[in-house]
Amino acid sequence: MPTSSPQFATMVSDIQKGDYYDAAMAAINSSYFAAYLPRRMAKEMQNVSLTDSGVPDNDATTFLVAHMLHGLSNATNSGVNSGISGFWSDDVTCMINENGTATSAFKLSSTQDAAVNWMSQIECSPGQSAMNGNGNGGQIAIPSQDVGGYMTSSLHEGDSSYAQSGFLAGTNLRGIEYMWEISMGLTFAQMALQNGATPQVVAPFVPESDPNFLVGNGQSSCISCHGGGAQNILHGYSTLADVFDYDPNNGLTYFPTPSTSTMKSLGSNQNTRSQVARCIKNHAYPNGFTTCNPDSNGVDDVNHPWDLTSWEQGGLLKTMGWSSSEPIKGSGLNSLGAAVGQAGLVYQYLVQRVIGEICPLGSVSQASISSYASKAQALEAQGGPSFGSIVASVASDPSCR
Repeated sequence: MPTSSPQFATMVSDIQKGDYYDAAMAAINSSYFAAYLPRRMAKEMQNVSLTDSGVPDNDATTFLVAHMLHGLSNATNSGVNSGISGFWSDDVTCMINENGTATSAFKLSSTQDAAVNWMSQIECSPGQSAMNGNGNGGQIAIPSQDVGGYMTSSLHEGDSSYAQSGFLAGTNLRGIEYMWEISMGLTFAQMALQNGATPQVVAPFVPESDPNFLVGNGQSSCISCHGGGAQNILHGYSTLADVFDYDPNNGLTYFPTPSTSTMKSLGSNQNTRSQVARCIKNHAYPNGFTTCNPDSNGVDDVNHPWDLTSWEQGGLLKTMGWSSSEPIKGSGLNSLGAAVGQAGLVYQYLVQRVIGEICPLGSVSQASISSYASKAQALEAQGGPSFGSIVASVASDPSCR
């Protein structure tokens, strides 16, 4: 920010009065802030490593930036009705208004990208779309119940978006694991529960014949993660396992009617998916094939259910700060994402991430972290600047400034 800018003069005046919070808010309400911290943190959220290295501006990052700027007095972006709470559920597509034309940030030239005013040029419109996995190409609207906010916002191949990180190849387990890890900062091991895990809630492709399936031999048992943790079928995997894919040549793909050959819940190997399907249908290993879980309930491709009862019973939802007013079960990725956006740990983790970004050598107390998170969550409920509040609170903390 140049010293000649009006925001700089406001900051100086506020600091001289000892009002560090308002000084920080003056900076946050400038176009300079919008172009830096929100964009960097949005890029970090495209992968579980939380690195912005090699991540370009894309549809998902634009979505997040729009939501991070929501509620700021100088933000004039259109079509955004929530902040942090909508990261994983808002059913909108966010573009850049480039001379009157809505343009994907991923398709801007380097010159255009450098000139974007992120505080005023974002336009979000209702709905999201993806390539039609059941057709001959072309875009199809993603049903609202399957929209996952920025996770399913990707219109171009090779964009290094969350969709590419979570849905490229494999079995789509990354798609749900990353949501929990990126939103709350939980590790894979922290989400694992041995007690209450059963083979029925383990994905069909996990081989029950593995000697470590029920009892770990020199390692954690497979069931603690696959049946008790983020990989549990009902902990969100059923909401996205068989409906999404990321095609390297076509980008994010949606399957309105999944077939056996496209169902990632039946394994990453398309040639053996029919055998896995027979395994769970007949509750027995097909002749000569044991790479499956015959006790699995399989993925419900009609209702897309999620149920966090086992995490509630194991105490993990309390750790997450799950709101008592929020459901612990439902249908579809959208309702799960909406519930995640209300969890207290989401806000605390964002506070911790901001601390790491702007005062990595500071030592902000846990009491302050909790206070800043609660303030942001309260502002979110009122339509205020939830993310802006977090940044201003951290920047004005005595241990940071």
